[in-house]
Amino acid sequence: MTDHEFITRQGLPADEMAQVVRKLFEQREQPFFVGDCYSWRLGGPVVAETFPQFAQKPVEVKQSS
Repeated sequence: MTDHEFITRQGLPADEMAQVVRKLFEQREQPFFVGDCYSWRLGGPVVAETFPQFAQKPVEVKQSS
């Protein structure tokens, strides 16, 4: 899902969409829901695409043999 689809599905008028998308990418404080559940986890693809400034790389755990 792209940012435009996310915002449109929330009922935002199309003429305000560009301004809101710009604000999403310029946001400095992490939204309250980011990192709060599995879908919005900091190491997940949704946060990486929607809020890349808050995304974290997943940690790879190496198993010992």
